[in-house]
Amino acid sequence: LKLCFKGAGAQRFTGFKREDVAAIKGHLQRHFAITLQEQAVASEGWNWGDVDIAPAADEAGNRDLRLVVNGRLGFDVPVDELRQVSAAKGEVNVELKADSAAPGEEMLTELRLFVPGSESGSLSADALSEELLRRAGLSAGGEALATLRNVTMVQPRGKHDFEFFSNMMRIRGKTQTYSVRYAHVTRVFLIETEQDKAWSVVFGLDPPLRHGTQNQDFICLTFGAEVEKIDLPGDFANELGKKNGEMERKSQIAAVLLKKYTGKAVVGPTNDFKELHPKRHSCLKCTHRAQPGNLVFCKQSMLFIVRPVWYVRYAEIDAVAFDAGRGGRTFDMVLHLSTGSLEFSQIESDFLVVVFQFFLKVGVKINDADKVQGQLDSQQRRKANPLAPAARLALDAGAGGAAGKPKDDEEDDPEDEDFDSEDDDEAAGEDSSSEEADDDDAGAPPGKRPR
Repeated sequence: LKLCFKGAGAQRFTGFKREDVAAIKGHLQRHFAITLQEQAVASEGWNWGDVDIAPAADEAGNRDLRLVVNGRLGFDVPVDELRQVSAAKGEVNVELKADSAAPGEEMLTELRLFVPGSESGSLSADALSEELLRRAGLSAGGEALATLRNVTMVQPRGKHDFEFFSNMMRIRGKTQTYSVRYAHVTRVFLIETEQDKAWSVVFGLDPPLRHGTQNQDFICLTFGAEVEKIDLPGDFANELGKKNGEMERKSQIAAVLLKKYTGKAVVGPTNDFKELHPKRHSCLKCTHRAQPGNLVFCKQSMLFIVRPVWYVRYAEIDAVAFDAGRGGRTFDMVLHLSTGSLEFSQIESDFLVVVFQFFLKVGVKINDADKVQGQLDSQQRRKANPLAPAARLALDAGAGGAAGKPKDDEEDDPEDEDFDSEDDDEAAGEDSSSEEADDDDAGAPPGKRPR
């Protein structure tokens, strides 16, 4: 039994017996003056049919997605349950909300419809997607209030255009379009990665953005040093301390738009970490599961960017463990959380003291802190006197050479043998010369023949 309300929405009830229909029909007619309509349900088991998007008699019915199979109802989905609708290559991908799912309950979360659209004037995938977005209230009417074009996204990967409307933003890619409500944005970050000379804008989503079989809890936008002319609505440009028409970094413009429309504060790296870093950088190079990226330290949380984005609050960390890497040039860091552990590796050993002191400052427990402190002390001693080991080696090498040289000159028999063989060769050479001379002077008198 489906009850459609005058304002919006509907409520469904199941488990009735066939003989209850007459009693329900009489009750609704007598107390609400409503005629109960019976809908024939298709039972052929076909996986194709006609999408009913024509206006229905009641408002709630007009807001449902209905698939009619052989003139009967195949299934209907309330559009209030739609979370995301996108079209690509003749397919309409419909994502459903799963907020009301009980633990262990199976629910339909995704539906894909193939729309051929071969005949002229027939429904296309793009038209069906726009209609479902309109009915679900996910479509923004009118022109965009602000637009950012050719923005690089890490995941979903590629260049995208961001269109900002009054209550939502639309992300347009080459193959798919996503609609995100501002109420679903949980936090916004603006991060500078000094080593890469780049900027990143990261914002969290709840519910996450679904791309294929993966849920993206965070969207990361990457920017270089490119600038563009400011063209922002209202007094948005005042946030940048500039006016429309002036030039500004594209990353700063994106952060201001997200701040103004979502109402979320833009969080950046903390100065406490920069003061500890020898180069005053806000992040560290590392890898996570063979993926290179940067660890960014904020005041109450830390981020790993770029792929995948990890967000960890310091209050959620039970303990941190450090492990020296191979060769002693890098170290690994493991964050022990209540839900598991995260490992970040190949961090330069010179920055171990920076991370160690920062975690002590924010109150994060460090496993074997005394042992780590001892390693840091020995590392500082080696840096303070780096030439001492090399000088000892040079001294030992010089002493060994001075004592060994005369000994080799006195007792090395092979060298004497070589010397004797050279004398023999010289003597042999003289004899050979004499023989050649004898041949040349063969006709000379015996008394004048050279000896």
